[in-house]
Amino acid sequence: MAWAGAVHLDPGQLTYYGTVRDIPLHSSIAIGLILVTEGVAELTDEAGHTVELRPGGPNAAVLPPGESHAKPMRPEGSPDDTTAVLAVLDPERPEGQRLMARVGTGRHRPQAWVEAAAPATKLVRTPAPDDPAGAALVAEVVRELAASETGPAPSVHPAVRRAAELIPARLATGVELQDLAAEVGLSASRLGHLFAVELGLPYRAYVRWSRLQQVVQVLREGATLTAAAHAAGFTDSAHMNRVCRSVFGVNPSQLVSNLTWV
Repeated sequence: MAWAGAVHLDPGQLTYYGTVRDIPLHSSIAIGLILVTEGVAELTDEAGHTVELRPGGPNAAVLPPGESHAKPMRPEGSPDDTTAVLAVLDPERPEGQRLMARVGTGRHRPQAWVEAAAPATKLVRTPAPDDPAGAALVAEVVRELAASETGPAPSVHPAVRRAAELIPARLATGVELQDLAAEVGLSASRLGHLFAVELGLPYRAYVRWSRLQQVVQVLREGATLTAAAHAAGFTDSAHMNRVCRSVFGVNPSQLVSNLTWV
């Protein structure tokens, strides 16, 4: 598999634009968005259901948290690399909540992922030169999808939002659900339930997502893999590698090689 492109990190959002090849089946712990600008891609779920994305046809999909999928995979015989914008968004933040409103939580076939992105397919294009990682394009797509929703604007329980704000500073020392729940004024069971219902993720999965954001941030600053693992609260770099592969389908060294940070 080869990653070669530009990546941009904002709080709660990682955006990449470039070439990608086969990514093994893995489970998302945030909400994903894929916009295919060149070539052909297949999205496959753990049951083997597949949908094809390409320019001129269905070219975008929203990937719900907790769903296992492989992305993007070139169909056999396809001669070209797949070029796409890939975004991973925190389901607690407004942008992630807007996408959650489109696709919901729980088990869906890949066709539902494509249907969730359908109102924005006309916007999918190669990012502009001043938007090398596609972050501005992702924001435009999210706004279009939000505008297509007729229901009330999504919101997150204040205790969940406060807990999510507290987690990053505590990754290196531990973020036990019981301790965090006491700080936000809820029982551990109630806070855990709210994470699962409102964000589509168990609490521990959300913490793993927060750890991986920290890993990317520290690696971008030039740290070693070992230093990044400890900064994010992983036991060691092997633990970090296992979690990264389970979430992104690749290990951290593959994730950051051949990338230009913008």
